This record gives sequence, C-alpha cells and structure tokens, in this order.
Amino acid sequence: MTEGFNRRPRVVFPHALEVGVTSLDETVEVELDSWVAPAEFARRLSKELPEGLPVSGVTLAAPRRQSSVAVEARYDAELSDEAAERAGTAMEAFLAADTWPIERRQHNGVVKAIDLRPHVISLAVEGRVLHMHLRLGLPKAA
Repeated sequence: MTEGFNRRPRVVFPHALEVGVTSLDETVEVELDSWVAPAEFARRLSKELPEGLPVSGVTLAAPRRQSSVAVEARYDAELSDEAAERAGTAMEAFLAADTWPIERRQHNGVVKAIDLRPHVISLAVEGRVLHMHLRLGLPKAA
C-alpha cells in the first residue's frame, strides 16, 4: 500500500493505452505486502475480475522503486477496404525511406518535429488488418 492518509494499493500499468483503445494483452504490476505464489495470485485475482477479463499469466518480478517501461509493442488495426487496397504501396514507400518526418502538435500548442521511421520495426497487411511492430519512446543512438 502507498503511505499517507489515503492509502492505496500499488498497482501500475507500465504502458497504459489511451481511452477507447482496446487490447488483448496488457501488463499490470502489483506490489504485494506479503508473499503469494504466482499461481495462487492468478487464481485469487481471476475470482475478482469481471467475466471476459482473464489473467493470462503471472510472473514474479524483483522488487523495485520504479515500474517497468515497455520498449516495443505490437498493434493490429482494422482498415477500410479502400485503405487496405492502398496499404501495400504506402508501406513499401514508408519502409524504403530512411526518414519519415512529421509534425505533432503537443497539448500546449507547441509543434514538434518527429521522425517516425526509427520507431517502426515492421509493417504487414493481411486482408484488412494492418500489423505493426513498433519501438516505443526514443530509439537508442547507433
């Protein structure tokens, strides 16, 4: 539990998704105040979760002060028929490029230049589904 007047459980979603984005595999870190075997923790947690929200696995992690940070993610996006038809050509152009600069407006109105290309590990389209394997955060310098 956290310290202070309003104590709360220590639960961290290391790479939480934005509201409205669905996922089939999220990670949550839970700090416990006493030992519970991973299988027992999964059993107890599963009993408390709503139907349709399964625990896919529990891994014991070393205690630490900061939560983990995801470095890669895989996303699947359903495309319209029109976008799926154009995706192959667009992906080839993107993957062949050394850089893919864009401008992004931050919440404070400041426009920031970002190169998207180093963040994309792979792209593939199957039917109307775009599969993306992405690097999160800033890529390490070579």
